[in-house]
Amino acid sequence: MANDLMDVARGGARLLAEPPHAFSISELLRSVRDVVQPVAAERRLSLRFSSPPDDNRFGQELALQRVLLNLVTNALKFTTVGSVTVEVQQGADADRLVFVVEDTGRGIASTD
Repeated sequence: MANDLMDVARGGARLLAEPPHAFSISELLRSVRDVVQPVAAERRLSLRFSSPPDDNRFGQELALQRVLLNLVTNALKFTTVGSVTVEVQQGADADRLVFVVEDTGRGIASTD
């Protein structure tokens, strides 16, 4: 994941090589779910995905898929009981989406 984020930070030569194009958020979520479902099933975790009503978008599908896949696999890795939920919400304006990945894992200890 760190390599992917660094790649994007450096201009995304690898992840953003594909030109932006029209794609479906629900299809993107389905492809991520198909990859992680066996891990969730093996760990006996519930896996939930929800997408916004406006499904069609234009952008960097491959980069978005990679980031979501990394976030979801990380959530599964550190969740031993319960669930992992991925929710895509409409942002403040019509052009933006908010991606929320939540899990019932132990979390990160506070440094306070």
